[in-house]
Amino acid sequence: MSRIKRRAFQPEPLESRLLMDASADLAPHDSSDFVFIQSADIAGDTFGRARDLGTLQSSMTFVDRVGSSDSADVFRFAVDGSVGFSATLDRLTANIDLYVFNTSGERIARDTREGTASERVSLTLGSGDYYILLLPRGNAEGGYRLQLGLKTTSTPTAQIVASAPTSGDAGDTFRRATNIGSLTATTTRSESVGVEDKADVIRFQLSTRANVTVTLGNLTNDADVFIFDSTGQIVGRDSQQGRTTEQISESLVAGEYYVLVLPRTSSTVNYQLVIRNLASRTPVPQSPPTAAQLPVPLPNVANEGGSTHWNVNAVNAPEAWNAGFRGQGIVVAILDTGVDRTHPDLVQNIWRNPDERPGDGIDNDHNGYVDDAWGWSFVRGNNNVFDHNGHGTHVAGIVGASRNGTGATGIAPSVKLMPVAVMDSSGYGRTSNVARGIRYAVDNGADVINLSFLGTYSRDIFSALQYAANKNVLVAVAAGNSNWATPTYPARHSSQLSNVISVGAHSANYVRSSFSNRVGNSGAVQVDAPGQSIYGTVLGGRYSYYKGTSMATPHVSGIAALALSANPNLTAAQLRNYILQGATRRVVGSDSRGAVNAAITVPLARNHRASARADFVPSVTDSSLIVTQSDSRLNSDEGRVVIAAASNDEVRARQLTRQERTDSIFVDAANPSTRKSRPSILAAATIDQVFVRGVSF
Repeated sequence: MSRIKRRAFQPEPLESRLLMDASADLAPHDSSDFVFIQSADIAGDTFGRARDLGTLQSSMTFVDRVGSSDSADVFRFAVDGSVGFSATLDRLTANIDLYVFNTSGERIARDTREGTASERVSLTLGSGDYYILLLPRGNAEGGYRLQLGLKTTSTPTAQIVASAPTSGDAGDTFRRATNIGSLTATTTRSESVGVEDKADVIRFQLSTRANVTVTLGNLTNDADVFIFDSTGQIVGRDSQQGRTTEQISESLVAGEYYVLVLPRTSSTVNYQLVIRNLASRTPVPQSPPTAAQLPVPLPNVANEGGSTHWNVNAVNAPEAWNAGFRGQGIVVAILDTGVDRTHPDLVQNIWRNPDERPGDGIDNDHNGYVDDAWGWSFVRGNNNVFDHNGHGTHVAGIVGASRNGTGATGIAPSVKLMPVAVMDSSGYGRTSNVARGIRYAVDNGADVINLSFLGTYSRDIFSALQYAANKNVLVAVAAGNSNWATPTYPARHSSQLSNVISVGAHSANYVRSSFSNRVGNSGAVQVDAPGQSIYGTVLGGRYSYYKGTSMATPHVSGIAALALSANPNLTAAQLRNYILQGATRRVVGSDSRGAVNAAITVPLARNHRASARADFVPSVTDSSLIVTQSDSRLNSDEGRVVIAAASNDEVRARQLTRQERTDSIFVDAANPSTRKSRPSILAAATIDQVFVRGVSF
């Protein structure tokens, strides 16, 4: 039985096998239908977003990866009283260095051995907070095990107090960084670092976006150079071996930045540091859409919230809200680790099965699932969809956290979220459960399905996606976080199925995230969405920053919900097409269609008018519309006959497969309670006719 795995918690032997399989040019076959979730890693990637371990009271062990798709791993912890502390870094598959910092930004311990040799620091700590920083060397990427040990001691803590920097010497912490002011041209500094001066930190500001180069040369020993932004995020780095000159070239937005020089030896390192502001990067010209492309563009509105809402503003969701489209009446299924439906930002938007009476032990709606009032867990085999991992709760919040003035806000803040648990608390699951979860979501009224996981080909999942296509449900799928040339499955099915869309990730600067998989020669239909530093809902009513294509994907699901709230009669193929048409902004370094934009997609959806079908002859009776096919050929998009109906209770467009076209379909529009969010489809005996009863035309 195949299993699904969340990358961050994956044991090394299994991870190696999955990474090998997924990196190949995968052809569909049943012997390799592994899939796994790739979410934000278990450690934060900046000091500001460090994984908070709380007060250490016993030993702890973590297994994770770090490298090109995850530039650093940072853990924060506290100790109470004087304690002996140790950190051991082993089972390394790449060259990764270990550092310990205090909250003043002073490095108080390190181990930077070459290669994959185990590293260890051991020291006495006093009461307070500390950080562990794990940095891969150069372009290294690999796994590790981090073990933290604690032993109470009465030995006084050694106080490390750095003196104020001498004239001409750079500061040795972020707090005491030497400020060179606004960077408008070139500044050159000759410095030394090492022994008593454990690091050199230079601070500068940019008033506008600019190309910046930092060159570390004339080295007398091994040292590395980094650029951090004001949040502690690494935005550039170079870590060559030995005395090789190092250089960072980055396009930076306006703001404050820090250049950090770290010695790799215990000896003094002399160096020359050159920081240069080159000509500002010319913005990528954006061709304004023509009237035909965008008949009614949504007007610009003020940005939502502050920096924690950058992603919402990047996709122009507030423009759609201002026009009255917030995802109301639309259901998005979250197939993941479950959802914390008690979270204050989610509780009002959790889907409720209208035909199920919870707690009576009866399958009231006869859908095969007893008491599935708020969804179903295919892991536990019951209605307990609570998330014990956090990944699914974060994904759900990106789609539809309430706009209540606190915490996070989702892309579609009035949508209904259907929790479908297909992963356990460790991130494991089975492809069969994913397939069953897709079918459950479709059968119980989901309009959009979000899949923030990836893996190899699975016949079960492909069949379930086809089922969703036949039932007219859009499926947004993560492209993957491995910086590969093509997306993994099931995102690659977007090349075959018109209801599937692959989603990559971009930064706040509209640059492809370094971890995001490309399209390559896969034929995948892919867009990009925000996938870095995404603030969202997590367990216990809290919030946290995650990253990954797992986070980018729910942005697309949310935009789909906005578009459907503007026009619920769209087919899945039409909806995907309007998402693609809205992705007009180029993402630097990406070969996707572009960055998604609700301000374009939503008005395109709203202004859509179903075209008349020449080969269908309607006739109206007192109680029904009978549409008879007068031609044996299929005349719809992508090989399906489309029968569109509209009424006061929003009967959705219906797609017929080749097999279904020889049957009559009875659509009961007069009884919404039996159809949930779409008509109840019942087989009839007459050939080549579609009856839409109770619809006024």
